[in-house]
Amino acid sequence: MPALIDPTTVSFASLTDPTGTRVVEQSFEFDLTSTAKLLSRYRDRAAHDKERAEALKQVDEVIATAKRRVTDLQADRKKLDTEMEFYAADPNKAPFILKRKIADTDAAIETQKRFMVDQEAGKSRINARFDEELARLKVLWSAAGAPPAASTPSPAAAR
Repeated sequence: MPALIDPTTVSFASLTDPTGTRVVEQSFEFDLTSTAKLLSRYRDRAAHDKERAEALKQVDEVIATAKRRVTDLQADRKKLDTEMEFYAADPNKAPFILKRKIADTDAAIETQKRFMVDQEAGKSRINARFDEELARLKVLWSAAGAPPAASTPSPAAAR
């Protein structure tokens, strides 16, 4: 599939240093467009399912990190709200720095939420890719006369 991937559509974002992190090189370990390479990578259904699970696990870990960041930002926002209570009678008298911190925190929360939505979409793309591979592999495995190892239903089937 890497031959079909447009490198300009691949995205990457650092949760800890978004402005100081950049992609230096993109490479793809496997060219799964050839039948031989596809079969050598996935000798059976269990190998394919394992790799799917690993790919989804990585995205889930990234989402969990983003959720923790949102929780931290929401705690920061509560502290700012507590400080803002002093200016409840006239919010315009609040210091600019306080207003700026509130705006920055709100923006950071929204950024993390959008990032999590993008990651969930990434999980859908991962499942679609693995579903497509699995369909090809089933045909290849049966043509090779070696039935794939029995396994649990794919995560995509549970969607």
